[in-house]
Amino acid sequence: MTSFTSHKIDKTLFQNPYKLHITIATCVLLNKNEIERCNNLLNDLESEIKDLISSNMQSSLVFNLKGLEIMNDDPSDVDVLYAQICQENSAILQVIVDSIYDRFFAAGIAQKSFERSNGVKMHVTL
Repeated sequence: MTSFTSHKIDKTLFQNPYKLHITIATCVLLNKNEIERCNNLLNDLESEIKDLISSNMQSSLVFNLKGLEIMNDDPSDVDVLYAQICQENSAILQVIVDSIYDRFFAAGIAQKSFERSNGVKMHVTL
């Protein structure tokens, strides 16, 4: 983090590296039944995701992050800072993320907030 120190950026502003994740969709789960339904769907998807990974002759998914982006138009009022996932070697990841999102939308757990012709915008919130 020495590069951040030289620019006086406090490292506590960033997410704990062990908690980094790809955001696929936001869901409003208001009660125990909705949480259980979400968990069941994720468990049902587990074998499908493993099949997608193994059918592409990969034992794991590795991807790189690039750049910094913000989730609003005003840089002086940033709520979310994120890095994009590099497109190189991420095609299978995009397929997996899109299939998870589609299943959650079909089940009524996630709502479609906007149309994207190229799938879910893969990003990692920092």
